[in-house]
Amino acid sequence: MSEGPANVNKNVKSASTDPLDLAWGKIFGQFHDVFVNGDQAFPLDVTTEYFRVVNEAASDCLDPKAAASELQKFIASRK
Repeated sequence: MSEGPANVNKNVKSASTDPLDLAWGKIFGQFHDVFVNGDQAFPLDVTTEYFRVVNEAASDCLDPKAAASELQKFIASRK
């Protein structure tokens, strides 16, 4: 059974032996940058578009470098 979410402090090492926790630890260990989710401050339509853009980037359907401009284009066109 998983011990819970991964700690946000990179200096805290998990004592879990759960295979899924170990697999995620290896995946997270490959990256050094973080993405702070900012959807909490968005109006509903922007939040919906935000998640669409994030999902497109995460599924390799949108270049991550283009994601910010894609969201900004949506925000700029709002009435």
